[in-house]
Amino acid sequence: MSDPLQTPVKNLHGVGSVLGNRLKRLGIETIKDLLWHLPSRYEDYRTVTPIRDLQPPMQATVRGTLALIHNKRSPRKRMMITEALIDDTSETLKVVWFHQPFLTKNLSVGDELFLSGKVAQTPFGIQMTNPVYEKTQKNAESQTHTARLVPIYPTP
Repeated sequence: MSDPLQTPVKNLHGVGSVLGNRLKRLGIETIKDLLWHLPSRYEDYRTVTPIRDLQPPMQATVRGTLALIHNKRSPRKRMMITEALIDDTSETLKVVWFHQPFLTKNLSVGDELFLSGKVAQTPFGIQMTNPVYEKTQKNAESQTHTARLVPIYPTP
């Protein structure tokens, strides 16, 4: 009887040649390798900070309501920029994402969100650029990418 942990990951349902090659570059060739592929670090997004208390260049998580979201084209680099305003009743925060125009379809004004990322000072005030975002869930433990301890895995 063979050891099931030695089964090649390429035999798993949904693992094709492209994903199999990516996993191999990470040293993951068997199910055992996959089980022992541990995070390289953790990001602590558990503390939710009111927008008024944000200080650049801190990493922070905020919770607020989406007040505005729109796409615009950058005149210099010809890329799409998605801009949003998040309000948490203490203050408003500008948020910018690059190359993610689909966000205007995924997010709507009035959605309550968690955003986690680095706070930066700009000539127009503080903002978050390319933060991780997630719509709030009824149960805080249900959050996947924000408002919790998030594992960061190495990628090739």
